[in-house]
Amino acid sequence: MALSKLFGAGARDDASGTVLTTAAFDSTGYTHLVVFMKHEGATTTKTLSDNKGSSASTNLTLESHSGTGDLDGQLAWMSIASPGSGHTATMTLGAARPFRNFIVWLVNASGGRLELDVQSTAEGNSTTPDAGSLVTTAATVSFMGVGEYAAGTYTIGTGWTEDYDNGSYGQSRSDASGTLDPVCTASGSMFWVACAASFKEIPNVQIPIASLWPILVAC
Repeated sequence: MALSKLFGAGARDDASGTVLTTAAFDSTGYTHLVVFMKHEGATTTKTLSDNKGSSASTNLTLESHSGTGDLDGQLAWMSIASPGSGHTATMTLGAARPFRNFIVWLVNASGGRLELDVQSTAEGNSTTPDAGSLVTTAATVSFMGVGEYAAGTYTIGTGWTEDYDNGSYGQSRSDASGTLDPVCTASGSMFWVACAASFKEIPNVQIPIASLWPILVAC
């Protein structure tokens, strides 16, 4: 089995609005999208869609900053219906909100079979956004998104690859099973929300022919 990931695109709009769409990227050879969605203002719904006919996206745990009541972050993912060039992804909010950010990653899973292994979220006010701990059970690809409440830049966490740093922050990694620390360092202390998740392939189940023999005989 082969499990791989690639940064696709990022989008930012500080103005208030409901729809934010990425520039085009090429999803050829990939089976799924994983995204991080961030906005400021009161909590509202966040929906992932694309221009390739994909549907049935799944939103993971929402992290809404309790201290500010004004900062949301959330990961989501979905299967790509028709991978290819000219692919764009869109984040749609239930109500207009400012300081919106949208990070998109691509995942390739054998046979298009992918599932969530573990996720973790957190909020804070410090220079070290940390989503907690990811204790994985298999080989995984993992993603971390940070929603910021003040402009800053970031330094990647150990073992991670920086993918996006523009009004929000995204990093990713590939690992065997183990315990991962989704953390990074900001250039200054700030309110933040952090969301992290690890995904694994769903293994193909092979049924021995011998076990089918009684059924075949009965037929």
